[in-house]
Amino acid sequence: MTPNDLRAIVQQAGWKIKKDITIDSPDLQDGKWEVDKVKSDIHNELHEIINMPVKLKDLILSEVTMLDSFIETSEIKPLPTYSLIAY
Repeated sequence: MTPNDLRAIVQQAGWKIKKDITIDSPDLQDGKWEVDKVKSDIHNELHEIINMPVKLKDLILSEVTMLDSFIETSEIKPLPTYSLIAY
């Protein structure tokens, strides 16, 4: 979900946002382990899913291939975190 999505959900629930912030944490060691987990588990995970359409399976494998290509040429960096206080 994006910050705009979260703001809309909070407001639809009748709450008011007191403060919100996006926190950049470039030194956080996050992202790499998730990529490693996807790469190590993808084939087992897809095999365990019953009745997955072949096109969807191919799409997922294509995304993992793009991920492999990305990490060969680029650094994995953590995403910023969005936080809000509402009442």
